Amino acid sequence: MQDVVRIIIGILPDRLNVASLLNRLVKKKKLERQLKKLSKKKDIDLKEFIVSDIDEFLDTYIDGTLGDKLFSILRKYYETNDPRIIEEFSKAHQEGVNVIVGVARRLDELKIMLGKEMHYYLHIPKTLSIEEMKIVALATYRLIKIINAIGGGVEIRLYLATPLAVSFLLGQMLGVKKYNVVFMQYQDGKYYEVPQIRPDEL
Repeated sequence: MQDVVRIIIGILPDRLNVASLLNRLVKKKKLERQLKKLSKKKDIDLKEFIVSDIDEFLDTYIDGTLGDKLFSILRKYYETNDPRIIEEFSKAHQEGVNVIVGVARRLDELKIMLGKEMHYYLHIPKTLSIEEMKIVALATYRLIKIINAIGGGVEIRLYLATPLAVSFLLGQMLGVKKYNVVFMQYQDGKYYEVPQIRPDEL
């Protein structure tokens, strides 16, 4: 197995260390300014999406058989610096993982549509504003980056139930990286793998 410590450090933002992992999730002053503006609006629920760090957004909305353990595993690793914690977690990724991103969809509905185990599930139960679409795309990309590092390049089967703009933004980011991502498309009552586009076809 690759050097787990080096891999995990590689997926973290610059200057992140054990002591600052939880403290840097929210830039306090910026968040306070945003919430102050938000308090004047009617839709107070929007404050869930006004965050200053993608990791906090992920930690709030990630679920699934592996997803609900992800950030607790990472925190435990930073606290103990014991690579066995990550190694054990990475074993659950060996056969590939299902990553589902659902916006304004009921969880039970997506479970029926998928018909498979939901390893990682990013569930945003509301209609997104234009600004929030960028946040969801960045959060999904960040999640894929973390999974790729932990799983050592494992196949990531990506199921999107998102606005078209989110899918397009995500495609822009993934197009410049060589992650082992397979896009899945729902059609005629089931999901199908979308064929990859080879460089020589462009």
